[in-house]
Amino acid sequence: MKIFGGKKKEMESVKNIDNIDKKIIKLIQKDPNITHTELAKRVGRSQPTIGIRVKKLEKLGLINYQAGINIKNSEFYFSKIDVETKDPDEICELVEKCPFMLTAFRLSGKTNLNIIAVNPELLGIERVVNYYLRDRDDVLNLSVNLITKTTNSIVLPLDLDFKMCKDCKLKKYCSRYNF
Repeated sequence: MKIFGGKKKEMESVKNIDNIDKKIIKLIQKDPNITHTELAKRVGRSQPTIGIRVKKLEKLGLINYQAGINIKNSEFYFSKIDVETKDPDEICELVEKCPFMLTAFRLSGKTNLNIIAVNPELLGIERVVNYYLRDRDDVLNLSVNLITKTTNSIVLPLDLDFKMCKDCKLKKYCSRYNF
């Protein structure tokens, strides 16, 4: 079984980073748009040194950047869908195709899949759950909860063009949203 990143190299890298790397990571997490010049001022190193360290941290997979919708600041409805299924891989493939299902997490235990879904309307979340999940033979149990608050920012990609919707029966609902 592959555990999350599962990369031994990344785990070793985390053990070997120094306090300066930790400061750089912390500052970039607070503000992904911070310049190398500003990082250099705050960390007390030269800008070229910061550039080298940032590149190293990116290469090791310890820093990554992602544009998307911030759950904390959005006016959309977000839901957490817990699924007990016989075939989590097949459900994960569905998640990859639906722009309203942002990501899925494989879990250990009886409930073996968690999906984060988004929609500008509550009815939209219900449609996605009913169409994709509720009536499937391989879904044994399903629980949907609305996310009402987050303590930290969470940024997830959202396909605003609905390119993956071409064969979907829900396309008529997706295409009506003008973002």
